[in-house]
Amino acid sequence: MSTQAQTGAGLKKWGIFITTLIASITVIMNNSLQEVAVPLYIEIFQIPTLNAQWIVSLFSLTFLISLTIAPYLAKKFGYRNVFFFGLILLTTGAIIGGFAPAFNVMLLARVFQGAGGGLIMPICLVILREGFGHEQQGFAMGLWSFSGMIAQAFGPTIGGIILENSSWNYLFFANIPVVIFCLIATIVFVKGNIGKIDGAITFDWIGFILISVGLVSLVFAIEQIQKANNVLIPAALFIVAVICLTTFVFHSLRAKEPIINIRIMKNSLFTASLIITICCAFTMTSLVFIIPLLMQQVLNVGPTLSGLAALPHAVMVGVFGIVGGKLLDRYGAKSAVYPGLFILLGVSLFFYFSLNSIPIWAIIVCIVLIGIGNGMLSTTTVATALSNLKQDQLGEGSSMVNISKHLGKVIIVVVVAFILDSRRTQYLAENYETSAAIVASIQDVYLFLAGFLVLMIPVVWLICKKYNEKSGVAKNEGTLAKEETLVKEEETQLQS
Repeated sequence: MSTQAQTGAGLKKWGIFITTLIASITVIMNNSLQEVAVPLYIEIFQIPTLNAQWIVSLFSLTFLISLTIAPYLAKKFGYRNVFFFGLILLTTGAIIGGFAPAFNVMLLARVFQGAGGGLIMPICLVILREGFGHEQQGFAMGLWSFSGMIAQAFGPTIGGIILENSSWNYLFFANIPVVIFCLIATIVFVKGNIGKIDGAITFDWIGFILISVGLVSLVFAIEQIQKANNVLIPAALFIVAVICLTTFVFHSLRAKEPIINIRIMKNSLFTASLIITICCAFTMTSLVFIIPLLMQQVLNVGPTLSGLAALPHAVMVGVFGIVGGKLLDRYGAKSAVYPGLFILLGVSLFFYFSLNSIPIWAIIVCIVLIGIGNGMLSTTTVATALSNLKQDQLGEGSSMVNISKHLGKVIIVVVVAFILDSRRTQYLAENYETSAAIVASIQDVYLFLAGFLVLMIPVVWLICKKYNEKSGVAKNEGTLAKEETLVKEEETQLQS
């Protein structure tokens, strides 16, 4: 390959990276920016808190539903076109939201933004994998994850700055120039119709309705557990969710062209990596949930400082996501997955045995270590999950990874809240002081997480085993391809 061709390929590769990076950061920011504005919306639009929370919840719901339809659209129109359409939806939502005359119109804007985000996020992973190839995909996804974690960590801060210096409208308007840049970059750098299947493709309406109703019911059930006085409401929603999602699985296994191909779960490497991805969502979300409680109610630290206490975790997740990706590319899955898992397990056990007697600096060190473990584990498992899928399975695989992450986050909040409330009540009944009862209940949460991580050890072993087998085949194929190329070049030279 000539130097000019190599330069062009390198420019295209990094152009794709920057485009997907900025697009994913914009999607993440769209959620975190609005979280800080909820109290302002309550005041401006004179609405109850429960209604105001829909500015966040509606985005998440439409995001999840959009994730399910992304694979079908990718097969129908190609990854590039779906990615482009997601950006258009994001821009439309920003314009509608910025000019919204009433709160209901703003909610409509959030539907557009959530739908666009649900198309963009899984396609980002697929485009990255195609742009960087098997040899560098871990590094690329590590960089991508790093920026995502930084965006999530600083999103509320940036939202606060916007609100302090301008009106809420600019929380929406700020998206427009960034998304326009991504639209132009997509035209320039993302070429072809990768993922598009020629011929007629049937849309699985039954599957779409089942999974949409199931996911919406599950999210509502989980939210209502914490809010509803009547347990019948969340119980009924949960039953509907179980029925719909179970029926969806059986339907997808029998359908000729299901909206999400559940059959890829037969791929043991993908399924094992998906389980660890959910595990990472559990540990990351539990930390975000617990640390402010520990800092403010036990150590009497203010809200600002307690928020900053979680920042080292986000930074370390990003940094060691890159490190884990590089280790994956060079030494295989075991070099990143095992250290990540055992760091998380070690810190969870340390918190369980020592949380009631360690100083604040030691807690910060543990937060940093949890970030290192999550970074090495999360990026590696996403890369391994997609590495063993066929070209036509990438859309479904990427969507399932994102759905699993978001559902894992929602579920663990309820689990952690249940453990904290029930155990704290028990300790208070045993005449513990309030702060001691909180610390003891947090220790119980980390005992639960430690047990969960122990159960993940066989899953991690399977990931490493299967990924090594996959890498060995890929290396052999690469060696054969290089040998064939050399032979052809020699034959060409001889003929000359």
